[in-house]
Parts: sequence; structure tokens; C-alpha cells
Amino acid sequence: QIISRKELETTQEQLALAENQLGGANSKLNVVLQGTRPEEIAPTKSVIEGLETQRRHLEDQLRRLSIYSATSGIIGTPARQLKELRRQLAKKGDLIAKIYDPQAMTAEIVISEKEITDVKVGQKVSLKALTYPDLTFEGTVTAIGVAAQGGEQPSSSSSSSGAASLTRRGSASKTILVTTQLDNSSLLLKPEMTGHAKILCGRRRLIDLLRWRLARVIKVEFWSWW
Repeated sequence: QIISRKELETTQEQLALAENQLGGANSKLNVVLQGTRPEEIAPTKSVIEGLETQRRHLEDQLRRLSIYSATSGIIGTPARQLKELRRQLAKKGDLIAKIYDPQAMTAEIVISEKEITDVKVGQKVSLKALTYPDLTFEGTVTAIGVAAQGGEQPSSSSSSSGAASLTRRGSASKTILVTTQLDNSSLLLKPEMTGHAKILCGRRRLIDLLRWRLARVIKVEFWSWW
């Protein structure tokens, strides 16, 4: 079992090399077993958090590009006006488009303050639009204005809310705005239409009505003369 010195030296060199390789492999193994060092994790974690913040920001910007209506219906704003909004900044609360629900139309009726006494929420309303003189639309009073409006009112006017607007002829006295909900399942009524309406306040004899009007004149207008 005797070897030459040269073979011994060669074997010793190979052993030293193998031990060095083993030490390197053990070091790499320890790194794998122990995981990434904290000083290497922190920068990477910071980059990931920055990218996540940017992703949330971009998703929020994408959501802002989609506009949703609170109610379903038909867009009544002309396409020309919508096109003019391109590349323009719209702030929260800005009017972008008007949405109309054709199934349930809201009509605004202008009533003289002298005749508002008998008007109550829930009363029946009959309406004739100038466009359809042979048709009568039915509805109910849903709201009565809390303040009188001054000045003489025309026989018909447009509603600022885009609903059908019906007025009643009157004098230059103050008027009250009465809102009614109409059944428009036929889809005939369109926003901004005008016409005339009657609010059914109950039956009364003609003589009683004349007495009531005369008593109102005496108690209010004649009273102010004294």
C-alpha cells in the first residue's frame, strides 16, 4: 500500500480543492436555508410597495373614466354637447348629461295662491298635453311648493327639471308650484312638453263655491281697506 511522494502531493492538492469546494457549497446551502438577508429584503419590499401604490392609483383613475347614472333612463343631452365635453376636466358635481325616465313623468303645475288652499298631496290630477289634445293623462300630486313665486305666469312654460310642465291661467298674483307624478307607460309624453292640468279637489255646489270666494274677498281684501 505504498505510493510515491508525487502521488501523495497530488492527492493532497485534490483533497484541499475538494475541501474548498465543500466549504463554498456549505456557505451557499446556509444562505438558501437561512433565506434572504434583511438588508436585501428591505429595498425589494420598498419597490413592491411603490408599485402597489401606483397600481391602486391607476385603477382609481380608470374608475373615474366611467360615469354611472343614479337612475336608469334615456340620455336626453344632445350628442353634440356630449362631444364638446371631450378632453375637458369635469369636477365633482358638474352636470354632464340629463337622464330621463320615460316611464314615470313628473309634471309641474303653476297654481294661483288664491286656489292653493284645497290642493293636497295625493289628490288626483288629469292632464292634457298640447301635443295630444284627444288624450288625458292621469297622475297624483306628490309635492306642493313651500314658497310662492311672484309675477304673472304664462299659460304654459318649460320645466327646468326636464319634466313636462303644465300651468294654469291666472292673474298677476303670486303662484305656487305643484309637482305631480304621471303614468307615462305609453311613452307619449316627452320632457319639456306643455299643456293644461286639473287637480281634483272634491265636489262642491256652485253656490257654495261662490260664497267661499265672496267670503275670501271680504275677509282679506275688504279687511285691508279699514
